[in-house]
Amino acid sequence: MLGIGALVLIAGTGITAMVGATMVSGGKPPKPQLEPQVVPTMGAHPADVPPDPPTVPMAHRPFIPEHGTGKFTRAAGETLTTGHGKVRRYAVEIEGGTRQSTTAFTHLVDRILTDPRGWTAGGKYGFRRVGTGQQADFVVRLASPETTDKLCAPTGIMTAGRGNCASDKEVVMNLRRWLLTTTYYQGQTGSYRAQMLNFEVGRMLRYKRASCPAAGRPAPVMMQQLGGLGGCRPNAWPFDRRGKFVTGPESP
Repeated sequence: MLGIGALVLIAGTGITAMVGATMVSGGKPPKPQLEPQVVPTMGAHPADVPPDPPTVPMAHRPFIPEHGTGKFTRAAGETLTTGHGKVRRYAVEIEGGTRQSTTAFTHLVDRILTDPRGWTAGGKYGFRRVGTGQQADFVVRLASPETTDKLCAPTGIMTAGRGNCASDKEVVMNLRRWLLTTTYYQGQTGSYRAQMLNFEVGRMLRYKRASCPAAGRPAPVMMQQLGGLGGCRPNAWPFDRRGKFVTGPESP
């Protein structure tokens, strides 16, 4: 079975937590790596799902099943708490039939949520991953396009096989979006995924959408960057390296 690392060539996180190796075949799984930094609404409607963005041409297009088994495998193990303020316990799950590695996806989610430029930088939130049999405040799921539509529909978010969604208890990442990098993040697969996950976690935390503040400035992470950058530069993180929140005018 192919793991996500084999598909996207990501390696090395520095994560020390133990993660379940369910659905991974053979050997030690690769560790994901985020690229260097290129520089935060509940509810949604069809306009929240932009047209398919221009994607980077791939010599070997990854396998993207339209549907999986509908059953999810939860990553085992847990992490220490990162950040201060209200601690949100999260779990990571991946849908069967997607041919993705639970271990690799979990490592990347951990890396994004604990990054010093992430949502913990503002001092309001902390994150700690929990494993099987433990209570989570929210679950991050990687799901096939069809399952994503089913999971998101009750929230009023119309993903149309293309979008992601978030609610108070769940962040759903669409496998199609996860694997197909846009031209705005060409050569920066890790940053592309960090932006998507940070955007959806921001929605779960009830941050409002934002727009580009000025040409040449870093795009707010709560900007729908899949639909274009409006003159801003790609940016995957809520805060910059100095701990300043990256934002812009509120977007409708």
